[in-house]
Amino acid sequence: MIARFIVKPEEARAGNHAGTCGVCAQYTERGVHKDDVLQKTTSNVTVTFPGLTDTMCEYCLAMWDNGKPNKFNRALLATEGKLYFPLIAANPEIQSEERPTWGEALRALKPEEPRVCVLNLDFKKRVWPRAKISQGDALSILIHDNSRTFSDNIQCSLSRLLHTLDRLEEIYTLGFSKSAMETSLMGIQKQVKLVGFNVTMVLERELQELRQTPEFLPAIIVCQKRETVL
Repeated sequence: MIARFIVKPEEARAGNHAGTCGVCAQYTERGVHKDDVLQKTTSNVTVTFPGLTDTMCEYCLAMWDNGKPNKFNRALLATEGKLYFPLIAANPEIQSEERPTWGEALRALKPEEPRVCVLNLDFKKRVWPRAKISQGDALSILIHDNSRTFSDNIQCSLSRLLHTLDRLEEIYTLGFSKSAMETSLMGIQKQVKLVGFNVTMVLERELQELRQTPEFLPAIIVCQKRETVL
């Protein structure tokens, strides 16, 4: 379903092999045999293509074999009719309408529109087939982060995620590191002195609550320092 949500019909690469797709489990009469796409050296095959059938539909083929490196291996955010490849940090050299920051892309989401979010930090891995379509305030984000040994869908609230992202960016802008925000602000004594002990304690108590929420992980990954503290 993910590929059919993201790939436009005119972008699908039709073949003449009929069957149930081994990636999305949708029946097709315009697919290809998996051996025409997958080689023994193809990475991440067993995760993305478990081998239950020998067919790959034209939509999954378009996502699998879209250039080298495959742009769909990246982090992506798709809504109906629009596709973005967001960046974690702002980079004027590569930033564009198609490549906003994650903060910009998440804040631009409209609750009523369906979307697919894949926060993939390892571009060598094809993880998009495990993503889910979500809508309304309920937001599903597939996070693949080797540094945290985490690869799974997180179900969270869009409104709470944006609130958490705002607060983390405010604290980040005060000079605390992401690792300190994930564990304890009190361990960075130099910054505690600059910000003030009492202020730091208030922020730490707030973070203790935020760390227990599903919104914290995506927010801490994508949060960035602001020019000024709001």
